[in-house]
Amino acid sequence: MKISDNVYQIKINFQVTEGIQRFVYVYLITGENCYLIDSGIAGCEERIEAYLNKLGMDISRIKGIFLTHSHPDHIGGAAAIKRKTNCKLYASPGERAWAENIQQEYAERPIPNFYRLVKESVPVDFAVKDGERIELERGLSVKCVSTPGHSKDDMSYFLNDRILFTGDSIPVPDDFPILIDYERALESLKRLCGLAEIHYCCPAWHQACDGRDARAWIEQAQGMLRNLSEIVRAGQEKNIPLLEPEGLDWVKRQMGWSFPCENPLFRKTVACMMAPVVLSTLKN
Repeated sequence: MKISDNVYQIKINFQVTEGIQRFVYVYLITGENCYLIDSGIAGCEERIEAYLNKLGMDISRIKGIFLTHSHPDHIGGAAAIKRKTNCKLYASPGERAWAENIQQEYAERPIPNFYRLVKESVPVDFAVKDGERIELERGLSVKCVSTPGHSKDDMSYFLNDRILFTGDSIPVPDDFPILIDYERALESLKRLCGLAEIHYCCPAWHQACDGRDARAWIEQAQGMLRNLSEIVRAGQEKNIPLLEPEGLDWVKRQMGWSFPCENPLFRKTVACMMAPVVLSTLKN
């Protein structure tokens, strides 16, 4: 799908488990050369190559991949694309370790079908930092904006100070949030909302939208996270075992959610909102 004159959105469908289907968006930036925001899952390099061919381009034109973070659905295709194109890989310092060692990531964050989503580690060529501006080529530059909370060191990218790529930093409005740090997630949303002149916002989980809609999504996400945090704290005061299945189900009902929340990552989200005295007893 074409977002602007030189930005395209490529949808990658995948199965987390047999009963859970997800998708992620990879973004293609075109100029004299091409650049990717994230790389989807293992095997999707064929989908990306086919999309480039439809545009009359060859995959060899890809010169850079910018990772928003190192979860499997964002780094899975990177090794194969890098091998085909000899492109450079950009990632934040805090996400580098998992990209370069997927065995470490699986040990620290096991999810179903992990090794079907990402099969290879991939070396990072450049560790990018908050506020850094990278000149891709004449007329194309990206500014790096640190937006952690969903992962350890998420990075958003601002193309020509107009088009913002946010990965998973903005929680999905109609699904449970996946966080590891509640306070940092809220601060990241505040930072994104404060960016000036956003013409388009391009998340990994939704169609791209204009700046006005993006701010509405961000504000909605902020409200949802604060509401969830209040419910978690109320559950602690009631001595509800929030990290057990019945406790997680109680949280879901209080939020008015009807979708399944069996995903162990939801447990992590609830845990990161709990008081430190409770967290000290949490294993995994």
